Amino acid sequence: MENSIKHAYCIMAHNEWGILNILLQKLDLPENDIFLHIDKNSLDSYKAYKFNKLSNANMYLVDNQEVKWGGGKST
Repeated sequence: MENSIKHAYCIMAHNEWGILNILLQKLDLPENDIFLHIDKNSLDSYKAYKFNKLSNANMYLVDNQEVKWGGGKST
């Protein structure tokens, strides 16, 4: 009997693309769905980084929005 349990990972990222890439490779399993949000202020930096392609997990990019890190007040 095949294991049918799915896992969802919600990841918010701002920088440290190398570490994010390592994490994504570790989570690259068929039973995983990855929902990735990149801070809008970091989007260009994210696009410039060369990530390894995922071959097993489903990954969804969440609409990019500006994030106030550290409890900053939003306007």
